[in-house]
Amino acid sequence: MIKKMDVTKEKHAKDVLKLQIPAYRQEAALIGDDRLPPLTDTVRSLQTCGETFYGFYRNGKLRGVISCKVKGGVLDLHRLFVSPSDFRQGIAQKLFDFVQKNESRMTKMTVATAANNKPAIRFYEKNGFVQIKEQDTAEGIRLICFEKKISSDE
Repeated sequence: MIKKMDVTKEKHAKDVLKLQIPAYRQEAALIGDDRLPPLTDTVRSLQTCGETFYGFYRNGKLRGVISCKVKGGVLDLHRLFVSPSDFRQGIAQKLFDFVQKNESRMTKMTVATAANNKPAIRFYEKNGFVQIKEQDTAEGIRLICFEKKISSDE
């Protein structure tokens, strides 16, 4: 089941962090760089980030999270992660499909991921995203930025 999460509530922010840290540690190991900004998040930083969060729950337990911001018809995906014990079970796809279906009035979607994160790159390309540029973060991590145009009949 997918539900909107209110991370301004401490319990929800703690639940997100409890899942986010191990998920991004896995990504850090995959890309060979532990300077990923999500690894430094706190309850307070989540509560004030301004993102809309959705959680995937199985048997009452949070198993995956997606977050985004919508501005001017552009939906920017900020986070998409799954509990490492639940990798390759379609949870990320379900979260992505849910947001794409339920966030209305967008003309395009954007997302960025580490250039070394091949599974994420494959996921976004499979879902119709195209690479638009590469850039470096303040931490020196190379990112690939993607965009997906949304037609009015989708």
